[in-house]
Amino acid sequence: MELTQAQDRAARHQGPLAVIAGAGTGKTLTMVERYLRLVADGVEPSAIVAVTFTRAAAAELRARVRAALLGNDASLGASVDAALITTFDGLNHHLVRAYPWAHDLGTDVEVADPEIGAATASIEAGALLAAALGTTTLPSSLTLVQALADEAQRQPERTLAALSVPMEPARDDHVRRARAFWRDVALRLGTALAASNAATDAQRRFLTQAQLLANAIDAWLDSPHTDASGLVADARSIGLRSRGAGIDQVRSVIQELREALDDPARRWQALGWTRADELVTVRQPQLATIAASVIRAGDERRRRVGEASFSAIERAALAVLEDSTARAELSDRWHALIVDEFQDVSENQLRLVELLTSVVQGRAAVVGDPKQAIYAFRGARPELATSFAERSAVIELEQSFRSLPRIIDLANDYAQRALGASERLRPTRSAPSSDGSIAVVQVVGGRAVERRRGAARAVAARIKRDITDGTLRARDIAVVARRWADLDDYRRELGSVGVAAIASGGGSLLDTNVGLLVSSILRWLADPSDDAAAIAVARADVIGFRDDELVAYAHERDLTRPWSTFLEALDDPRSRRLRTLRDNTRGASASCAIVAACELLEIDDALAEGPDPERTLADLHAMVGLIARLATGRSLGEVVALLERLRTTGVSLPRPPVAGADAITLTTVHGAKGLEWPMVVAVGLEADPHPALPEGLVLHPTLGVAWRDRDEQNPSSRALEIGAHLAHEREQEQRRLTYVALTRARDTVLVVLDGDADSALRESLHAVGTNEWTTIDVLADEPDRDGAADGADAVPMPSSPPPDSGASEADEPAPVPPPTAPPRSIAGLAATLTCPWLAHWCGPEGADALRHPTDGLVRVPAESAALCGVDPTVPLAPVVRDVHLGTWTVTAVALAVTDAAVIVPVRSVRAAEPEARLAAALSAHALERRSAVLLALDEGVATAIEAVAPEDVPVAAAPPCRRCRFRHRCPGSRVTFDSVVHTAVVDEA
Repeated sequence: MELTQAQDRAARHQGPLAVIAGAGTGKTLTMVERYLRLVADGVEPSAIVAVTFTRAAAAELRARVRAALLGNDASLGASVDAALITTFDGLNHHLVRAYPWAHDLGTDVEVADPEIGAATASIEAGALLAAALGTTTLPSSLTLVQALADEAQRQPERTLAALSVPMEPARDDHVRRARAFWRDVALRLGTALAASNAATDAQRRFLTQAQLLANAIDAWLDSPHTDASGLVADARSIGLRSRGAGIDQVRSVIQELREALDDPARRWQALGWTRADELVTVRQPQLATIAASVIRAGDERRRRVGEASFSAIERAALAVLEDSTARAELSDRWHALIVDEFQDVSENQLRLVELLTSVVQGRAAVVGDPKQAIYAFRGARPELATSFAERSAVIELEQSFRSLPRIIDLANDYAQRALGASERLRPTRSAPSSDGSIAVVQVVGGRAVERRRGAARAVAARIKRDITDGTLRARDIAVVARRWADLDDYRRELGSVGVAAIASGGGSLLDTNVGLLVSSILRWLADPSDDAAAIAVARADVIGFRDDELVAYAHERDLTRPWSTFLEALDDPRSRRLRTLRDNTRGASASCAIVAACELLEIDDALAEGPDPERTLADLHAMVGLIARLATGRSLGEVVALLERLRTTGVSLPRPPVAGADAITLTTVHGAKGLEWPMVVAVGLEADPHPALPEGLVLHPTLGVAWRDRDEQNPSSRALEIGAHLAHEREQEQRRLTYVALTRARDTVLVVLDGDADSALRESLHAVGTNEWTTIDVLADEPDRDGAADGADAVPMPSSPPPDSGASEADEPAPVPPPTAPPRSIAGLAATLTCPWLAHWCGPEGADALRHPTDGLVRVPAESAALCGVDPTVPLAPVVRDVHLGTWTVTAVALAVTDAAVIVPVRSVRAAEPEARLAAALSAHALERRSAVLLALDEGVATAIEAVAPEDVPVAAAPPCRRCRFRHRCPGSRVTFDSVVHTAVVDEA
């Protein structure tokens, strides 16, 4: 393919170079050509370092370079094989292994498996935190310490960077802003008060309140105090109901003040430097010591087993490049550098590239597009890449070979409106019959869930029509969203019209039906007395016991016998399969056991004949691979424990990508990066008009650290300022995600507008013009369908509201009768909540773990004692107290009540989440403590949380289940509970 002038200049340029490569401008071709020109200039392939972010991209680059070089000179084979074309992680590992004397990780260090590392780190979290607390005195907020420790393990570099930001300049800036803010308010309020004239008692009371506020402002301005939160509270307490000509000017000043204070992005400028901010300022050295101790302890734990985290290896690689001897040796080996996707570099990766640029004496080229920077969650910031470009020559690739002209026009217009981009793509493609198609489906009215379903229904009908007409094939279409959750409705609706669709990923592997099946099989093989695992395996399609059969057996069996023993003793082919599986896996490792289970139960064949066979088979193979990794050096029981820990810690294991033979691709924008399709349906592009305020620990690598207490009487202006900055960054990244989604389309883009869609996107669509604009009013559409979940990741949960919710039979399923089993308390939360199914969803866990302890006493594990604030050698007697809080009844269960917190027991964190956090907070409130500590009795893991008042709990809002805060746990299945079996029976119909 002939190069454009810009591509040719980028391939030939000698010095430091930044190539701005827009979407579809042939950046990979340019990189390959630059590589070939370097070789033509006499640089050996083994002396060229090429770095990108993903293994797939590195493999593609290597294959294209190898084919091009060996096609010209077969003698270069050995040098090409030795060439370093790799990812950033691969480069770091190469440096660490090549120069072990330049760092302190050792000679045979391996990259720790991130999933296993997350699990083991969580298991030892209490010990790590206890060790860190031993290095310093405990700050006043228990939850602050745990949140800091968790963040230090999850994002060590970001945490340390935030804690290193000096607080004094921020304090001075906040105080200066607050004094200017209140001085202006005092001037305007004084002028208005002087001209006011009250005619009624209500008006006189209003003016009295306003005068008191003016006096308080004057007193604060004359004092050395920095905390103006009292003035904020006073201003927000003044009522605005009084009106009249004599007080309208004062009322106008107060109203404008209230509007400013109600805006989180502006309120921080009025708060000054609050007590919460001063707490962090005073405790910053201690917090930094704790964070560093936790990171060191985690690194040391991994070092003992010959492993290191990615962060530790990255730091070690930087140490190698900062060593003068190592750098001199590398200068003799490496003579050129090429870096792809440079817009996604983190601060450490930028430093790595800068050091390598000096190693290759400036012969470095980076390629990227700031408009496509979408990896902030990995620490990437677009301004980092810009800083390198400012010190280098810049070449822009503007000719796009991907999209037709009208789609390019839409992308250019949106980039200018939403991102302020001045550079524009120039189309080079043309089609005989069209210059590109832009269509819009706009959904209005109804609830968000109804709008999503209405949009999915319309899109499915449109796609079905195009495929039936022969206009497109299924493989030519992708539905692209910001979040996986936005794709569920499209998968269902496409399936309902007979169009195959495959999710390229989405969700966590462990939470899929396949993941749950594999986990249940291993749990059952490891412990036959585990009734829940036995029932799960028996109900699986590969065994085939029906729910009604199990309910009947529940009334027949001896309750002292485990379910496994009962089922295996039956004269039934399904029971024989269970016995065969157990006999053939006795004493086997976890890896061998699951391979044997797949063969004996013919799981592959069963999945191949079911829905989404490519997707489910890929999940199965990924699970088998995961078990093989976990099984190395571990027993079956230990592997099962690690799987449970992975769920407990919330680790999301990515599902493997799948490409169907002829099926629509469902993917996120991140998954679509670097790909293209003839038609792209862009969904879920709504802007977030009211971003959530940051709570708890708030970190930013350049702005520092803050702590926002849930108590509004003790706010943090620093947290609000950082929150406003983070909200702006999120908004900008959301717009870049939209830009990436639009530029995946070659011929046709269909945009779904729902709710508060990005205004810039609407303006661009109107400015460029559309071929088709369809508006759907869901209120005028057919009644909402039953929301029964049929996805792989569905969690059984009742969808029926209680009889008094006011729902009609036209759009709601019939109420499910209450369970006959007695209410169970879940970690202190009674079953008599507004959402009556809450406790039953969790299962019989929580407070019941302490109602019948073996000896009536419980000892707190040593690794969690420091966090709980108790002596691990002293046994504790459980305390159970029912406390009535309005319409709530809280069973406040505690191991101990200390000065700082209430210690609330649970059997396991997995059984407790997410409702037990709410329950523990309510228990702390009921026992008049500000904090609670969730203590998992079987694992010794402690988790601190803040107490909340009952009126602040969103779940108390009616109607429950369908619209409560736990709606993401309520997919719509109709559930009943058997009083004996205690398992959910799901009616998918």
